[in-house]
Amino acid sequence: MKLFSRPLGAYQTNCYLLWDEADACAIVDPGYDEPALDELLAMSPAEPQLLLLTHAHFDHVGGVQKLLRLGAKLYVHPLEETLPQALAPLDFSTPYCPLSDGLEIPFGEDLITVYHTPGHTPGSCCFGIRELLFSGDTLFAGSCGRTDLGGSETDMLRSLARLGRLNGEKTVLPGHGGHSTLTRERRSNPWMREALA
Repeated sequence: MKLFSRPLGAYQTNCYLLWDEADACAIVDPGYDEPALDELLAMSPAEPQLLLLTHAHFDHVGGVQKLLRLGAKLYVHPLEETLPQALAPLDFSTPYCPLSDGLEIPFGEDLITVYHTPGHTPGSCCFGIRELLFSGDTLFAGSCGRTDLGGSETDMLRSLARLGRLNGEKTVLPGHGGHSTLTRERRSNPWMREALA
Protein backbone atom coordinates (compact mmCIF):
# COMPACT_ATOMS: atom_id res chain seq x y z
CA MET A 1 0.00 0.00 0.00
CA LYS A 2 1.28 3.45 -0.92
CA LEU A 3 0.39 6.79 0.62
CA PHE A 4 0.74 10.20 -0.99
CA SER A 5 -0.35 13.62 0.26
CA ARG A 6 -0.55 17.25 -0.75
CA PRO A 7 -1.52 20.34 1.26
CA LEU A 8 -4.29 22.15 -0.61
CA GLY A 9 -5.57 25.71 -0.61
CA ALA A 10 -5.24 28.71 1.65
CA TYR A 11 -5.73 26.59 4.78
CA GLN A 12 -3.15 24.00 3.67
CA THR A 13 -5.59 21.13 4.16
CA ASN A 14 -3.83 17.78 3.92
CA CYS A 15 -5.35 15.65 1.18
CA TYR A 16 -4.30 12.01 1.18
CA LEU A 17 -4.30 9.37 -1.53
CA LEU A 18 -4.10 5.67 -0.67
CA TRP A 19 -3.32 3.15 -3.40
CA ASP A 20 -2.94 -0.57 -2.83
CA GLU A 21 -1.62 -3.53 -4.77
CA ALA A 22 -5.15 -4.48 -5.90
CA ASP A 23 -5.41 -1.08 -7.62
CA ALA A 24 -7.86 0.26 -5.07
CA CYS A 25 -7.59 4.02 -4.64
CA ALA A 26 -9.04 6.19 -1.88
CA ILE A 27 -8.94 9.94 -1.31
CA VAL A 28 -9.26 11.52 2.13
CA ASP A 29 -10.35 15.20 2.44
CA PRO A 30 -9.96 16.79 -1.02
CA GLY A 31 -10.04 20.32 0.37
CA TYR A 32 -9.70 22.36 -2.80
CA ASP A 33 -10.01 21.76 -6.54
CA GLU A 34 -6.64 23.04 -7.71
CA PRO A 35 -3.61 21.79 -9.69
CA ALA A 36 -2.07 20.17 -6.60
CA LEU A 37 -5.11 17.89 -6.38
CA ASP A 38 -4.62 16.87 -10.01
CA GLU A 39 -0.94 16.14 -9.27
CA LEU A 40 -1.98 13.94 -6.37
CA LEU A 41 -4.54 12.03 -8.44
CA ALA A 42 -1.89 11.39 -11.10
CA MET A 43 0.18 9.43 -8.56
CA SER A 44 -2.21 6.48 -8.73
CA PRO A 45 -2.74 4.41 -11.88
CA ALA A 46 -6.24 3.63 -10.60
CA GLU A 47 -9.21 5.97 -10.56
CA PRO A 48 -10.36 6.85 -7.03
CA GLN A 49 -13.13 4.55 -5.83
CA LEU A 50 -13.55 5.89 -2.29
CA LEU A 51 -13.90 9.52 -1.22
CA LEU A 52 -13.66 9.74 2.57
CA LEU A 53 -14.47 12.96 4.44
CA THR A 54 -13.33 13.34 8.02
CA HIS A 55 -15.86 16.19 8.22
CA ALA A 56 -17.65 18.61 5.93
CA HIS A 57 -16.07 22.00 6.67
CA PHE A 58 -15.47 24.10 3.57
CA ASP A 59 -11.70 23.62 3.61
CA HIS A 60 -12.08 19.83 3.35
CA VAL A 61 -14.68 19.47 0.59
CA GLY A 62 -13.67 21.77 -2.29
CA GLY A 63 -12.59 18.91 -4.54
CA VAL A 64 -15.57 16.66 -3.86
CA GLN A 65 -17.37 17.35 -7.14
CA LYS A 66 -14.27 16.56 -9.18
CA LEU A 67 -13.88 13.20 -7.40
CA LEU A 68 -17.56 12.38 -7.88
CA ARG A 69 -17.22 13.04 -11.60
CA LEU A 70 -14.36 10.52 -11.63
CA GLY A 71 -16.67 7.91 -10.16
CA ALA A 72 -15.61 7.95 -6.50
CA LYS A 73 -18.17 6.91 -3.89
CA LEU A 74 -18.67 9.58 -1.21
CA TYR A 75 -18.53 8.69 2.50
CA VAL A 76 -19.50 11.26 5.15
CA HIS A 77 -21.22 11.17 8.53
CA PRO A 78 -24.89 12.25 8.32
CA LEU A 79 -24.54 14.53 11.38
CA GLU A 80 -22.53 16.88 9.17
CA GLU A 81 -25.85 17.84 7.61
CA THR A 82 -26.62 19.78 10.83
CA LEU A 83 -23.79 22.26 10.17
CA PRO A 84 -24.62 25.69 8.69
CA GLN A 85 -24.22 25.83 4.92
CA ALA A 86 -21.69 28.64 5.27
CA LEU A 87 -19.37 26.31 7.20
CA ALA A 88 -20.15 23.09 5.35
CA PRO A 89 -21.06 23.81 1.70
CA LEU A 90 -21.43 20.15 0.81
CA ASP A 91 -24.39 19.22 -1.38
CA PHE A 92 -26.08 16.60 0.79
CA SER A 93 -28.67 15.96 -1.90
CA THR A 94 -25.88 14.06 -3.68
CA PRO A 95 -26.16 10.36 -2.79
CA TYR A 96 -23.56 9.38 -0.21
CA CYS A 97 -22.66 6.44 2.01
CA PRO A 98 -23.30 7.31 5.67
CA LEU A 99 -20.38 6.80 8.01
CA SER A 100 -21.01 5.29 11.43
CA ASP A 101 -18.81 4.29 14.34
CA GLY A 102 -17.22 0.90 13.80
CA LEU A 103 -18.10 0.71 10.12
CA GLU A 104 -15.53 -1.24 8.12
CA ILE A 105 -15.11 -0.17 4.51
CA PRO A 106 -13.52 -2.70 2.14
CA PHE A 107 -10.39 -1.34 0.48
CA GLY A 108 -8.52 -3.77 -1.72
CA GLU A 109 -7.47 -6.60 0.59
CA ASP A 110 -7.81 -4.39 3.69
CA LEU A 111 -10.56 -2.76 5.70
CA ILE A 112 -10.78 0.91 6.63
CA THR A 113 -12.20 1.27 10.14
CA VAL A 114 -14.34 4.30 10.96
CA TYR A 115 -14.10 5.99 14.35
CA HIS A 116 -16.81 8.55 15.04
CA THR A 117 -14.94 11.28 16.91
CA PRO A 118 -17.26 14.28 17.46
CA GLY A 119 -15.83 17.46 18.88
CA HIS A 120 -14.58 19.55 15.99
CA THR A 121 -17.94 18.90 14.32
CA PRO A 122 -20.82 16.60 15.29
CA GLY A 123 -19.99 14.10 12.56
CA SER A 124 -16.21 14.22 12.63
CA CYS A 125 -14.65 10.83 11.92
CA CYS A 126 -11.19 9.32 11.85
CA PHE A 127 -10.13 6.46 9.58
CA GLY A 128 -7.80 3.64 10.50
CA ILE A 129 -6.08 1.21 8.16
CA ARG A 130 -3.08 -0.92 9.14
CA GLU A 131 -0.76 1.40 11.10
CA LEU A 132 -2.29 4.62 9.72
CA LEU A 133 -4.81 6.91 11.44
CA PHE A 134 -6.32 9.71 9.37
CA SER A 135 -7.36 12.05 12.18
CA GLY A 136 -8.86 14.99 10.28
CA ASP A 137 -9.26 18.02 12.52
CA THR A 138 -9.78 15.94 15.65
CA LEU A 139 -6.12 15.34 16.47
CA PHE A 140 -3.15 17.41 15.33
CA ALA A 141 0.51 17.02 16.16
CA GLY A 142 0.65 18.61 19.61
CA SER A 143 -2.86 19.99 19.47
CA CYS A 144 -6.47 19.34 18.51
CA GLY A 145 -9.15 20.96 16.38
CA ARG A 146 -11.13 23.99 17.47
CA THR A 147 -14.62 23.43 18.81
CA ASP A 148 -16.27 26.80 18.11
CA LEU A 149 -17.34 26.03 14.53
CA GLY A 150 -20.20 23.67 15.28
CA GLY A 151 -18.36 21.44 17.73
CA SER A 152 -18.19 20.64 21.44
CA GLU A 153 -15.25 20.77 23.85
CA THR A 154 -16.76 17.97 25.94
CA ASP A 155 -17.12 15.74 22.90
CA MET A 156 -13.60 16.62 21.78
CA LEU A 157 -12.07 15.46 25.06
CA ARG A 158 -14.03 12.20 24.88
CA SER A 159 -12.85 11.63 21.31
CA LEU A 160 -9.23 12.40 22.15
CA ALA A 161 -9.40 9.95 25.04
CA ARG A 162 -10.79 7.31 22.73
CA LEU A 163 -8.01 7.80 20.19
CA GLY A 164 -5.43 7.80 22.95
CA ARG A 165 -6.65 4.39 24.11
CA LEU A 166 -6.43 2.71 20.72
CA ASN A 167 -4.28 -0.39 20.77
CA GLY A 168 -0.92 -0.46 19.08
CA GLU A 169 1.17 2.24 17.49
CA LYS A 170 -0.39 4.43 14.81
CA THR A 171 0.99 7.09 12.53
CA VAL A 172 -1.27 10.11 12.95
CA LEU A 173 -2.10 11.85 9.66
CA PRO A 174 -3.99 15.04 10.52
CA GLY A 175 -6.07 17.40 8.43
CA HIS A 176 -3.48 20.17 8.80
CA GLY A 177 0.19 20.26 9.69
CA GLY A 178 2.73 17.51 10.04
CA HIS A 179 2.23 13.89 10.98
CA SER A 180 2.87 12.37 14.39
CA THR A 181 2.36 9.13 16.28
CA LEU A 182 -0.13 8.15 18.95
CA THR A 183 2.73 7.45 21.35
CA ARG A 184 4.08 10.96 20.91
CA GLU A 185 0.64 12.50 21.31
CA ARG A 186 -0.12 10.50 24.46
CA ARG A 187 3.18 11.69 25.92
CA SER A 188 3.29 15.35 24.91
CA ASN A 189 -0.06 16.61 23.58
CA PRO A 190 -1.61 18.65 26.44
CA TRP A 191 -5.18 18.16 25.18
CA MET A 192 -4.80 14.41 24.88
CA ARG A 193 -3.10 14.23 28.27
CA GLU A 194 -6.01 16.10 29.80
CA ALA A 195 -8.48 13.82 28.04
CA LEU A 196 -6.73 10.69 29.28
CA ALA A 197 -6.35 11.94 32.86
